[in-house]
This record gives sequence, structure tokens and C-alpha cells, in this order.
Amino acid sequence: MKSKIVLTRYKYDLSEKEKILIRKTELLLDNTEMIKNMKKYNR
Repeated sequence: MKSKIVLTRYKYDLSEKEKILIRKTELLLDNTEMIKNMKKYNR
């Protein structure tokens, strides 16, 4: 039983970290898109 609880907790932690990672990469992508658009407008 104990190992099962640990596993589920580990899975939950992983998913939380993944969510944060995904959010960060999304932010990065948004930033690069913004920069590209700004460069287009500046020309």
C-alpha cells in the first residue's frame, strides 16, 4: 500500500513539474513570436 501512495504522489509531482515546464515553454514561444512580429513592424 505504501509504495502505491508514493507512486501516485510521485506521478502528481511529475505532472505539476511538467505543467510548469509547459507553461514556461509556452511563454518562451509567445516571446519569440512577439519578437518576430516586432521585427516585422520595425522594418
